[in-house]
This record gives sequence, structure tokens and C-alpha cells, in this order.
Amino acid sequence: MTSIAFLFCATFSLTITAVSADECSTYDTLREVHRSTLFVPQTGDKLLCDRALPTKWYRFSNGDMPTSCVPTLHCGTQIPIWLNGQLPTVQGTTVTLSACFNYGQSVDPTFYGGSACCHTSTPIQVKNCGSFNVYHLSRTGGCHMAYCAGNKAVCNYGQSSIGSVNCTDLYPKLTQAPILGKPIVVDSNGNVGNTCSTSGTVKFPCHIPYPKREPDVAFEVTWTANGSDPILIPGTQNPVVTVLTGDDRDALLDGKYMKGHMGTTLQCTVRSYHKSTPGNKSPVRQSNEFWAGIRVHNQSITVDEKGPEQEISLESTVPISCNSPFQQTCGISVEMKASADPNDVSTTSCNYNLVCDPATNTYKAAIKVTATRDFVKDGNQLHELAFRPIFNPISNPMWDGYTLKPVEIRSIDRPHGKCSTSGDPHVYQIDSGRNVPVHQIGDFVFYKSLARPFEIRTWGCGSFRPCTCSVIAREGNDVVEVDMCASRRDQIAAPHLSPLPLKGTTVDVDSTGTIFDINFPSGAHLVINAGVYHASRNEYDGHLTLNLQVPTDDLGKGLGLCGTYDNNKNNDLIGGLNPGTSMFDQKPAYSPSAAINNTNLCQCDHHRADCTKAKANNPLAHFRYPENINLSVKSMLRSILNQLQYADSDLFTIAHMNAFDFECQDTVLRDINNYVTGSRGERIPTLDVTTHVCRNQCSRLGTCHEGTCACQTGYTGDDCSVPVGVAPVASHIRGDGLCDVGDRKCVKVQFIARHLMAGPGLKCRYKKAEHGSGNIIPYGEYIEAPASLTNFLEVECTLPESIVFHKESASEAFVVSVTTDGALYSTDLPFLVYDGSCQTCTLPGGCSLKDNTCLIDNVCHVSGDQGSDDSYCDPAADPYSWTKKPEVSEINHYTAAGSGCQCSYDNTRFDCACCTNGGCQCGYSHHNICINCSHTSMCSSYPKIIVGN
Repeated sequence: MTSIAFLFCATFSLTITAVSADECSTYDTLREVHRSTLFVPQTGDKLLCDRALPTKWYRFSNGDMPTSCVPTLHCGTQIPIWLNGQLPTVQGTTVTLSACFNYGQSVDPTFYGGSACCHTSTPIQVKNCGSFNVYHLSRTGGCHMAYCAGNKAVCNYGQSSIGSVNCTDLYPKLTQAPILGKPIVVDSNGNVGNTCSTSGTVKFPCHIPYPKREPDVAFEVTWTANGSDPILIPGTQNPVVTVLTGDDRDALLDGKYMKGHMGTTLQCTVRSYHKSTPGNKSPVRQSNEFWAGIRVHNQSITVDEKGPEQEISLESTVPISCNSPFQQTCGISVEMKASADPNDVSTTSCNYNLVCDPATNTYKAAIKVTATRDFVKDGNQLHELAFRPIFNPISNPMWDGYTLKPVEIRSIDRPHGKCSTSGDPHVYQIDSGRNVPVHQIGDFVFYKSLARPFEIRTWGCGSFRPCTCSVIAREGNDVVEVDMCASRRDQIAAPHLSPLPLKGTTVDVDSTGTIFDINFPSGAHLVINAGVYHASRNEYDGHLTLNLQVPTDDLGKGLGLCGTYDNNKNNDLIGGLNPGTSMFDQKPAYSPSAAINNTNLCQCDHHRADCTKAKANNPLAHFRYPENINLSVKSMLRSILNQLQYADSDLFTIAHMNAFDFECQDTVLRDINNYVTGSRGERIPTLDVTTHVCRNQCSRLGTCHEGTCACQTGYTGDDCSVPVGVAPVASHIRGDGLCDVGDRKCVKVQFIARHLMAGPGLKCRYKKAEHGSGNIIPYGEYIEAPASLTNFLEVECTLPESIVFHKESASEAFVVSVTTDGALYSTDLPFLVYDGSCQTCTLPGGCSLKDNTCLIDNVCHVSGDQGSDDSYCDPAADPYSWTKKPEVSEINHYTAAGSGCQCSYDNTRFDCACCTNGGCQCGYSHHNICINCSHTSMCSSYPKIIVGN
């Protein structure tokens, strides 16, 4: 059984409520039979977690909580909770017992102050109600933890013992989620055409990864928008349903059903069942999400009167095609709305046609935006580039009525809220500037707006090595996460930026790869500085420093570690927050963005949109210290000095200095007197608060001169952090150096190392290698490969497509290294590309063959695959060589296709073999082959081979 990762707090606290008189009649009942101490979850089961359990009295439907040790991975969860003590025996009496959390034998209980099988505990009340007991329970501090109850044998999920002494499957088990592919264009003959073709029908494919040749199986496929809205047949309340039987595992949704659903997230949902018992259907399995519509990149932008024009890119995620004989009617054009201002021109000059880019096979358009006026003294302003609904009811009804989301142009001149962290960590609150230490493990609300869907959460490392190692931020439906918590012995914890698609939020990484600059559609601005420190064990742990600016819209509507943001410094939070529904556990589901009123529309003139903007992009880039520092900055400086003196270490010195920079810079930018007047009368921040400040304090290994670090001898890089004459120090390759071509093409290699920097000398190189018997043996010459700096600890190397991807081999090994100067390379790290359809691989241990597959001539095959000379893959006979039988020639002679024809034994089925040359189907057990009609009595002795259609 595979191990299951979990998060939990080192300490656990809850409040015991007073016992009322009617607990025996006002309790809630917990009915999960899988809480039984005898139930051990299987791989793929959803583990029980009581993190969201409200504090109240409960009764268990299947018995009492156990009073002796329960091993881990029992009771349907990973960390079982049992009672240490004796249950009350007298009716009406209440006792307080210790609820023990068992973290497992591999976890040292002394670290938590507990004992074996009871690493931590918390008191709970138990009341005897005569024939049963009730328990006063509270939610657990993390997942996956759950209360145990009862000791009866229960069936696994998806099984039942009703009518039988044994547990039997109720429905075919879907071990993998369905796969929603990119939309395709299908021509009138049913062939898949080119995406850029304007002729054809758009269809959305859903594939069910379930083995073929399984009898009595069927699948019901439906479709949803935004996770819950069913796709309906037009004019009815009936959902679009596709039923798949036999070996059919692919359903197609016609694009015509997407009318009214463009601009939503599409998913296919599947329920499996046995055709013999159609009433017992499996729970719904949802596919991956696919956003269907015209995506507006840079949906929230800032324009600067002294800066270049900005570009808004439009890109359709769905092919634009139709079956009209008049192809000119098939295109899609978006039209911008004109402003209500009398100076606006006709919007007919603001039509943008989406044209297919043959290089990417996507339909795109671009809009240029520039600022024409300055509203520095006008306070908070929100401007908008809006679009008219698309009109195409005949040729492209899928798009008819679809409206692109407007592009927001924000200008904020009033003082904004600011909050930051520094050190180990201390949070500097918005209103008071007071620093709050956060030394607990777990999830904290760093800042949350009650006015809009905006929230930032941090994950604390605890008091042993205090830090913030992960940050997740959400605005609307955009979620961004920067994670450095995944530290391992002998490895570096490198920042990992979430790959989630963003509709309006932008993320920029600076040239040093240490700063993640995140701008949200509302105007909120988050800067995350990443760093590492050498821990006492053999690892480099990560820490993150946060600098947050929030718009005035949140005034009086904020909460979290940053405070209430209501200009009252006496009511800010002092300490942590109890965790609620955590974004670290589950990313937020789609929800409509909050509407913003009182917007101003941009004008439209000669294919160019001109918008007003109160001031330039948030100039929080780099700056020089001003002479006049306010009291808040002085207070922060004193706090930083006190921390350094108390810690007796300069471990977080640069983080402190960056936080000090942020505070000083914000002070400068709040004062309008620190702006200069441009040639056209616009207000512009001076170079001292923009380009004349160096990155990352030049790592304290250089001096700053007008934005450029002059590094000390022996150091180089934009921030002087890279030693000269020292090769990068390799740590590991993400994914443990393994890549399955079934998951991705395996051409991108994420190489983790120290002493990295961008520049012309940044390169990757690789060698091919032999692997097996626990060894990786390189051979041949090194070959250079393109490299790009992902962050200060990570380089992405681009390797050519592997022979494994082209099915020419089952595995291929490489060694990869990196350099920053083109000469000194790191040590080699192994990278193994393999075909996971027939094998599992480890480094450096090698690969092992999966059941029911063959590895012949170093290429993967499934059972029944045909070779040449009447041979086929028969794992039972020899998984490493072709098996030859003369019957194969007979089957190929009489079989035209392996499926698609009416079955001779069941005229309602059309998934049987199609015969030729006077052959006959082989019957139920071998329904995908045809043989000589005189041999049908011998069908059971014929091999089950795969015959192409």
C-alpha cells in the first residue's frame, strides 16, 4: 500500500463546551461505517477527515469509540483517534477521557510530548445514555485524522455484502478520472481535421481510461459547466447523455450544446455500471477541467503615461469553425464598446478578428492600450475595456451571445494598506505597524478581504526552525501558490510556482529568480522574496518573505495576521488564527467574480483603446532610502535590530533589509511631494524610487550604484549571489529524476541547484546513459541543450523528444548538468524517461514489468498486440518475446476489424469483430476475432489478439 501524505499541527487545542441536560436527545449521528477499527483503507480510497467536524455532541451508529490502541491506516483514515480510559458505565454520568492521536511507529512521540500510540491527545467528554454513549467532539487540527468507532467487519468502498456472505463489487471501479481532451474539428466524414480549418464541427472529446474487453460494463457520460451546471439539450431540462458499452471508451460533445456555456469551465462526468444491474451506478468521477471561451490575457493591466503601450492578448481555447458553405461567415469578431463620453468615436473601428496561428493552432487577436490622461488627484478610479456580445446565430451558434470579460484598468491614489513579514517570521500589521511573531506549524490567514474574493494564506514551519515556507493567494478564480515546504535530506527546497491558469492575475519573476511579483485584477500587489538557509541537517530549507499592498477598497473590511485595516491600531489580531477550510488542502472551486460598480469605459479610436490612469504601474520596484523616515519605519528598524540581537545570527539579515526597503518605499510613494512632473504634466515617481535600487541588497556582497550591483571580488550575478569560478552545486531533478511519457512528453527537465544565475552562459548539457542493475552509466559525448532560469534554485533544460515517446524503446536514460558561465558544469544528475504503460521504474534501481504486458525488443506491448510472422504478445507464455501460433494467421485472414459489427450471439450489440473471406465470429468469449467457420467449436483454444479496425 502506498503511503499517504498528510499535514498536521504539532499542538492541538479545542474548547470543551459545558454539558447540557439533553445531550442524549440532541446529538448528531455519525454514520460512516468505515470508522470501524477493522477497516483498512485501500489505495485510491478517500480517507476520512474530521477537520470540518463542528464542535457538538455525537453518537456513532456502528458502536463506541475504542479504548485501546488503534494502528495507523485503520478506521478509514491515516491517523486514528482512540480513547485512553474507560467508558462510563452508569446511565447519565459523564466522564472526561483523553483522545489519543496515533501518528505511527515511525514518528518519535517524544517530539510531541506523548507516548507510543498516543503522540498527542486532547480531552473529550463521554456521556452514558443507557443503551448508547454520546461524545463531545471537535474538529481535528489537520488531515487525515478521524475518530474511530465500532469494530465490525465492513466492505470496501464500492462493495456490498447484502444478499451474500462475501463483499462483491456493485459497479466497475474507475481507478482513474476521465480525461477531457482539447476540442477537435470533425469534418462531414467523421474525420478529425486541422484546428485551423474553418470547415467542420467542433466537438469536445472525453476518454474513459478503463480496460477494454471487459464484459457487462457500461458508462454514462454527462457534461457540466463550472463544476455543477449540467449541459442540457436545447429547449429541454434533459442533460446531454452518452451511453458507452462494449469497448467504446470515448464520448464526444457536439459544440452546439455549448451555446450559453462559453466562458465556463467544462468537465465530463462518468458513472460506471454493470449492464445486468443498471440501477447500481458508481459515484460520479469528474474529468480534468477545460475552460472554453476566449481567454483575455493581462485581464487587469496598468498603463503608464511615460511607458510603452500595453498589449491585451485574446486567445480562443476552442477552434472556430462551422459547416456553412459561406466560409466568410464562420469567423469570430470581438467588438469593443465605446465610452459614453461625447469624445468617443464609433466602435466600428474597434473590431478584432480572431485569426488562427498555424504555429500554435490557436485563434488569437491583440489589442493595444495606451494612457492619455492623468488623474493623480482623482482618488480611486476604475476604468474598463468592455466588449459587445458576439453575434453569430447561424454559422456559429456556439458563440452567439458570448461576451468576453471586461479588462480592468485600475488607478489608486489614496493611501493603501501595507503588510509585510521579515525574519523568522514577524508580521508587520497594516494599522499599527506592530510586529507579531508566528512560530506555529500550519495554516494561517495572512490577509483576507471581506469586500471581495481575495485571500492570502501562509504555512508556518513551527518554532523549531521558524519560517514561512508556503504562500497561496486567491483573487476571484485565480489561485497562485509559491511553495518551499518540500524539503528533504540532502536536497534543496526550491520554490515551486503553481501551474494553475490565470485569467487576470500576472506573475513576474525577476532576473535573479528570487522575487515573485504578483499583481491582482483589483490592484492588490504581493511581492514574495524567496531564500534558503543551511539547516543543521543535510538540507537547505526554504523561507519566504511577503510584502503586500492592498487597495483602499478593503478599508474596514480586512482580517488576518495583517490586522483589520480599519485605521484602528488597537484592535488588530495578536497571534494566530484557527484554521478553517484551507486552500492548501483543496483549491477553491470556480465562482463568479464580484461585480464592481461605478466603472468608466475606455474610448475606442483607430483600433486603439485610450484609457485614463491616475498613476503608473505600482512603482514598488527598487529605491534609495529617503532622508526623512516616519515613525513607523523607525519602529520597524528598532524591531529588526532587536531581532538580530536576540537571535545572535544574521541568518535573516537580507530578509530584514528587504522588508525595511518595502516600508521605506511605501512611505515615499504615499507622499505626492516625492513625485516629479513629466513633460506633459503627468506625475511620475523619481528614479530614486524605481530603477536606482539594486536587487536583494546585492546579497551584502557588493555595493549599489544607480540600480547596478558592483560585486566584491569573487562574486557575480545581478545580486552578487553567485561565486565566481564555482560550478553550480546540483541537488536533484524534480520528480526524483523520473518521467513517464504517458504523463508528458518528457522534454522539460527541472534541475535544482545552488549558484544559479541568468545570462548567456546559462546552459544545460546531457549525455545518454545505460541503466539497470542499480547503475547509471553515461556514454558518448555531451550535447548542449537550451536552458532557462525558473528561479534562483531551478533551471529548466529542454531535451529532444525521447525515443521512448516515439515508441522506439521502453526507457532511455540521460545524465544532465548545468553551467552558468559556459565552462564550469555541475555534477551530473540522472534523468530516466520511460513508458509506464508496461513498467514501473526507479532511480537508480531500474525498471520492472507490469502484469499483463510484454516488453519485446525493448518496446512496451499490451496483451494481444500483434507482431510479425503470426506472433503476438502473450504475457502468460513469455512476456519478453513474441509468441507464435498458426491460428494467428487464420484470425487475420478472416477478421476485417476487431469491433464494429453486430454480434452473432446478441443482435443488440455491435462491438463484435467484422468478418471477411467467409469467416465466422468466434462467440462471446472471443468476440473480437473471426475464424474458419468449421473451427468455431474450438474458439476457446484460440489466442485473444488485437485486430486493428
